[in-house]
Amino acid sequence: MAEFLGALLISLCLVPGILLRYTPFAPLVSGRQRGILIFLYTAVSVLNILVMTLALRWKGYGSVFLFLRFDGVIFTVVMAVINILVIPGRWREHLFVFGVVLTCNYLLLAVSTFVMTRLAELDALSLFAIGGGLYLALLLATNYPMRRLLRHTVEPFLGLDSGNYWDTIWSIPIALFLFLFIALGADQRIDSLLQLFSRALYGLVMIQMCLSIAADHKRLQERQAMENQLTAQKLHYAALQGKLEEARKTRHDFKHHVAAIRRYMDMDDKEGLRSYCDELVQRDYSQNIIPYTGNVAVDGVLYHYMQLADRNRVRFDYAGIIHSHGIADIDLSALLGNALDNALAGCLTLSEGRSITLVSQSEKRLLSVMVRNTFDGQVRQAGKEVLSRKRDDRTGVGLSSMRSICQRYGGSMELQRDDKTFTVMFLLPLQENKE
Repeated sequence: MAEFLGALLISLCLVPGILLRYTPFAPLVSGRQRGILIFLYTAVSVLNILVMTLALRWKGYGSVFLFLRFDGVIFTVVMAVINILVIPGRWREHLFVFGVVLTCNYLLLAVSTFVMTRLAELDALSLFAIGGGLYLALLLATNYPMRRLLRHTVEPFLGLDSGNYWDTIWSIPIALFLFLFIALGADQRIDSLLQLFSRALYGLVMIQMCLSIAADHKRLQERQAMENQLTAQKLHYAALQGKLEEARKTRHDFKHHVAAIRRYMDMDDKEGLRSYCDELVQRDYSQNIIPYTGNVAVDGVLYHYMQLADRNRVRFDYAGIIHSHGIADIDLSALLGNALDNALAGCLTLSEGRSITLVSQSEKRLLSVMVRNTFDGQVRQAGKEVLSRKRDDRTGVGLSSMRSICQRYGGSMELQRDDKTFTVMFLLPLQENKE
């Protein structure tokens, strides 16, 4: 019984790491994938308890931290394989997360073994209970800062355009862990505070390097987003300028049109008058609409997708005003850009009847946006999660990004569909305008 309880404590020490390695990828996991992961995590954990129970009966508690050291590594490798297979296409991201978590947990284990060396006079069972309990307490205490670390270094870069980032960063924690694993003795023994301090420095260096690379890459992403936003705004302003010039010419030509109409009336040429008026009306209706939402960044995004819609024979209707008090223009542009990109892709599944409708309303403290598009009615789904047509068995990156932005601002996103239309709706709280 004592060996089983000891094995259970060892396995409990591995649970925080499982959760940390899954959390960054949670928005991308479908319901089916989540069920598979839970089953495999549980099965491997139960198997680990049985193996560690047998190991403790065989060698006793005197070698427990040797068991824990190698068990942690083997368990981590198995979990890494599971995550890579069940959440495919992101092996570098998985290896980075596993490397960070394993290195930090390894350093925490070193703290526990250091404390145990100060209590060498106790029996093996007492040392195990104290050391194992301390290790579990340290894992729980560092869970929140570890989540924040992964949130800063993983979650912002799960998009398809972050390949260069992962090419640079994924090997750093793996290399550091391998160095620590080889450098430390088999029993993880640390005899002095200086040794413990040096091990802690390795972890701090890894964390600082990862945070620095993440910050640099995020700045590059924001700069690129700003450049794209400025390009869209310049095109929008150029179109506005063109429309103003057209309006000036129309005002200038108005007197000529009036003279022509009077001429047809004087000659009682009703057929000629009708033909002339029809031409004027047709010319007016054929002009492209230039969006005005009250937000220059959003105007650029809408104009870009209106142009794409026009090229692909997609009717685009927009109505409403968008105020974004408290919402960064980059996030709002990304939110609408992803929604319209998905809407346009949905329309292209049809040969005719293509349309996109965007309706927005900004009240004092709430922004609501609805994007509706026609599509062929086919949706790949796992549970409540809508899966990408381009990326097998995974939630679309666009949907994940939109949901993440809404959650960041305390808002919500809802999806609705029928046989002909797909609708995405956003609700985002706004800060009170102090102007």
